[in-house]
Amino acid sequence: GGGGVTGDRDGLERIMRGWLRIWDMRLAVVAKVHGYCLAGGTQLATICDVTFVSNECKVGTPQLPLGAGYVSSAWTWLVGPKRAKEMFFPTGEMITGSEAAEWGLFNRAVPAADLDQFVADYVARVARTPKEIIALQQQSANRIQELKGFREAMLQAVEVDAIAHASPPVKAINAQRMA
Repeated sequence: GGGGVTGDRDGLERIMRGWLRIWDMRLAVVAKVHGYCLAGGTQLATICDVTFVSNECKVGTPQLPLGAGYVSSAWTWLVGPKRAKEMFFPTGEMITGSEAAEWGLFNRAVPAADLDQFVADYVARVARTPKEIIALQQQSANRIQELKGFREAMLQAVEVDAIAHASPPVKAINAQRMA
């Protein structure tokens, strides 16, 4: 893309701010994850307020080393640096939905056959809570995360990823992909 490192960085920030718009919504955002949840898909699943996953879901990292720190920032926040490094140092790593829930990446894993009903039941219970109370509960929980540096943690990934995109190994991989 045009604009060099600065343009790349700005584009990455626009995408990250898009994810943060979900975080900033004043309503409960519940994710239901099944099949495959890879790379940026994990960013979407983790930025939601509550995330349920099928036990069998394949949850993982990018298949090629095309950047660094961008996707893993949410993982690091939720599962800690040791688990995030375990997943992101090799490329293309995958764990099951059960493991992702055990690690704390998602709220809970259930059998795939039960996922739709489980989420529908949960959402029905949430719907009984007044919207204003949900918004305040969400604001309180999110503000605590903000005080701990959540937004800055997500945004620092923009610079790291832009630097990675300009590195010789990533440039070489992208040149091969475009050939």
